[in-house]
Amino acid sequence: MQVDHKETLNAKQISRWLTWILVLVIVMIALGAITRLTRSGLSIVEWKPIIGILPPLNHSEWQQEFSLYQNFPEYKKLNYDMTLDDFKGIYFWEYIHRLLGRIIGLVIFLPLVVFIGQRKISGRTANRIFWLLILGGLQGYIGWIMVKSGLEDHPHVSHYKLAMHLGMAMLVIMYLVYLINSLKSVLPQQSLFKKESGIGAIVTSWSIVFFVQLQIFYGALVAGLKAGYSYSTFPLMNGQWIPDGVWNLSPLWINFFENHALVQWIHRVLGIGLALLIFIFAAVIEFSSYDFEIKKIVRLLGVLISVQVTLGILTLIFMVPVSVATIHQIFGVFTLIVSFYLALQLTPTRTTHFNYLYKS
Repeated sequence: MQVDHKETLNAKQISRWLTWILVLVIVMIALGAITRLTRSGLSIVEWKPIIGILPPLNHSEWQQEFSLYQNFPEYKKLNYDMTLDDFKGIYFWEYIHRLLGRIIGLVIFLPLVVFIGQRKISGRTANRIFWLLILGGLQGYIGWIMVKSGLEDHPHVSHYKLAMHLGMAMLVIMYLVYLINSLKSVLPQQSLFKKESGIGAIVTSWSIVFFVQLQIFYGALVAGLKAGYSYSTFPLMNGQWIPDGVWNLSPLWINFFENHALVQWIHRVLGIGLALLIFIFAAVIEFSSYDFEIKKIVRLLGVLISVQVTLGILTLIFMVPVSVATIHQIFGVFTLIVSFYLALQLTPTRTTHFNYLYKS
C-alpha cells in the first residue's frame, strides 16, 4: 500500500498521543498501587465524577470530609484514633488517583475532537479510539464499586473487585498497545519480521501473554487478601514447599480464590513457571533466523521477567514495603506490554489493520 507524506505525519502524531495516554495509564496504575498499599483507598466515601474534581479547600471542608469518613467501618474499626492531619495524608493518595483518572479522560477526549475537526482521522478511527473513553469510564465505575465494597460491614475492599479493577486496567493497556502497533501500517519500513512466523512461536507468544495476565490476576488476589503478609520466606513457605491448610475451605474450588496459603502458592508457582517459559522461548528465538528486532524484544522480555521475579521475592521477604511492591506491580505492567507487543509482531495479518483509517 502506498502511503502519502500527510498520512505518515498524521500517524506519527496520533501514535505519540496514544503513547502519552499509555504512559499516563501506567502512572495511574502506580498510583493505584500506592493508594492500596498505604490503605488510602477508602478515604473518599463518595463518588462525584464531576464536582469531585476539587479537594477540600479550607478547614471547614476538610472537617466535613473527615466527618463523612468517620461514619464508615474503616474509621470505626481500624482508624478510630486518627486525627484530621492523618486523614489528610490518606486522602491525598486517593484524591490524586481519582484526579489523574479525570485528566486521562480529557487527554483522550479533547485531542480526539481536534483530530476529527482537522480531518486527520476517519470516523471509524474515531470510533475505535472512542472506545478508550468507554473503557476508561467503565474502569472508573468498577473502581467505585470496589471502594464501595469496603464501605459496608468490613473495612476491606473485595479482592474479587480489586482483581476486576486491575484486570480492566490491563485491558486498557493492551488496547492502547494494539492501537499504537496498528499505526505501523501507515508508517514506512516498520515491519519487525522478515520471515513467516512458525505456529509454535505464535502459540508460545500468546501463551506467555495469557500467563502474564493470569499472574497479574493472582497478584491482585494476593494483594486483596493481604496474603503477602502470611508467608514471608522464599522459596519455602514457612519451611514447606506446599504449606498446610491449602484445602481448608469448602467447597474445594473456593480455595483457589480465597485461601491465603493456596493463592500465594499459585502466585509463586506461576511466576517461576512463567520465567522458565520465557527463558526457554528466548533461547529458541535467539538461535533462530528471526529478525534482530524480534530477538531484542524477546531479550527485553527475559530481562523484565527476571527483574519482576526478583521484586516479587523482595516484596515477600521484606513484608510488602510500599516502594518495592509498587515497582513490582509496574514491572508486571511492563512485562504484559512487551509480551503482548511481541505476540502482535509474531502474528501475521492478511491486511493492515488501519490502512483505511487516515484521511489524506
